[in-house]
Formats: sequence, structure tokens, C-alpha cells
Amino acid sequence: MKTQHIQFVLSLFAIDIALLTAHWVGLWPMLGGHPAWSSSATYLGIGIGSLMATLSHSMLVKHPRHRKQHLWIFVSVAFIAVTASIYGKIDFVASYGDDQLAGRVWYYGFIMFIAGMPGGFATAVKLLRGSTA
Repeated sequence: MKTQHIQFVLSLFAIDIALLTAHWVGLWPMLGGHPAWSSSATYLGIGIGSLMATLSHSMLVKHPRHRKQHLWIFVSVAFIAVTASIYGKIDFVASYGDDQLAGRVWYYGFIMFIAGMPGGFATAVKLLRGSTA
């Protein structure tokens, strides 16, 4: 296996373990995640994010000059997801739990926030280490 693939697998594994640890110590409810939804949001986010990161890595192997664009895509996904999650939470709580759409925006926004982290982290490692892919 090439060094770039090993580097990608190790960085993806490290961020996935960090996200699981954040869930296990209860960080997500402290950051605004719903306590009951944080478990499923973590597992779904890690799965979706790892899949997106793997697809991004396979594309970057063929086109390595697009590393910065991939990093900005992952950072943008995380930023938009945090914004959606915050406003969804505000509307959901303000409606005393009656606004189901706001609850879904909060939940799916938090999933996409977690999903943006593995790809962003793995791509940032590539940029920092100066890898060719």
C-alpha cells in the first residue's frame, strides 16, 4: 500500500476515534446537540463523513491539485451544518417541541456537522504534510 493511502487511513481512523470519544464523554450535548439524538447523529455522521472522505481521497489520488478545494468544501459543509443546526434548535425550543421541521433541521444539521469533520481533517493532514495526493 502506498504511503498516501496509509496516511489517509490513519488520519481517518484518528478523527473517527476522536468523534466517538467526544460522544462518549458527552461533548455533543454541551455543544448544543440534543442529548437523546447525539448517539444516532454521531454514528450516522461518522459513517457519512468517512464515506465522503474516502470518495474525496480517491478523487484526489487522480487529481492532487484540487486539495484546497476539497478542504474548503468540507469546511463549508461543517459551517453550513452548524448554522442550520443552531437555527433549527432555536426554532424547535421556541416552539416547545411542536415544530417538527425545526427539529429535523437541528438533527440533520448536527449529523452533517459531524460528517464534515473526517474529510476536512484527512484533507488538512494531506495539505500540512505536503502529500502528493
